[in-house]
Amino acid sequence: MVDSLFTVCGYGIAARSGAPVIYMHSSDLEPAPGTMKAFGRNYGILPMNHMTGGRDDFDPTAFLDRLHSTTEWMVGYYFYAVEWGKTMGEVLSPLVPSFNWLNFHRQLAFSFVDMPDLLFPPAPRTNDIFFHGAYCPATKALPEE
Repeated sequence: MVDSLFTVCGYGIAARSGAPVIYMHSSDLEPAPGTMKAFGRNYGILPMNHMTGGRDDFDPTAFLDRLHSTTEWMVGYYFYAVEWGKTMGEVLSPLVPSFNWLNFHRQLAFSFVDMPDLLFPPAPRTNDIFFHGAYCPATKALPEE
């Protein structure tokens, strides 16, 4: 099991072990890993992943909002999949000479997402992505005071 937040040594150990790899996301499945796993979300109509610049008023019916969200996805995908993938391949080359970042994602056994799926808009689900954690039990009413 490796974390999705830059555990380069973990990626190398996992790739070298030959064992099935489970990816743990500490929040929502980030757009780039989701795309590399062919998780069919339309990131152009979903709110921006980081809500930069106070964009809490995202409107999926507004063209400029969709354009902004799509642009953010493309830039994020480029850096995550291409630039970081190249760098990780170079860093891991002594341990895993043929490390390929895209193939690493494609060959993951499972992805665990530590965030309630009820917080997300309707989206397709796959058999290898599990939403867990952060579920709160029902609470009792607070006293008046």
